[in-house]
Amino acid sequence: MAETIEKEVIKKGAKGIVLVGHHHSFSHYAQPRINEQGHLVWEWPRMTNILYQKYKDKIFQICFHIQENPVGEFIKANTGKEYEGGKLVIMALIEEIMAKGGDRPVGFDVFSSHFASLRGRESFYFHF
Repeated sequence: MAETIEKEVIKKGAKGIVLVGHHHSFSHYAQPRINEQGHLVWEWPRMTNILYQKYKDKIFQICFHIQENPVGEFIKANTGKEYEGGKLVIMALIEEIMAKGGDRPVGFDVFSSHFASLRGRESFYFHF
């Protein structure tokens, strides 16, 4: 996927928006691969991260809002029984804040916002 974007968009000097599955869209994150003991063995960069490593700030992620699934279903299916994180709270907090604001549409650059320093210590994305 990264090679195709590079060939069809970047090398042609074009700009583009590519709609991909959420886990292909991470620019600053590589998915963990863990062993039976729950230890990180290596990281798996996906499409956007591969491109970001090469093209830096010319590549970025636009993430439509997602609600994290309760612990157990998605996370255990994708990380194994080794995940020991607790209840996911960051997305629930954002949902609550948005509801208090009338659920009006909002968008912002997370890396230059106050959200950049927040870490959901129980979230799959920060667990490893």
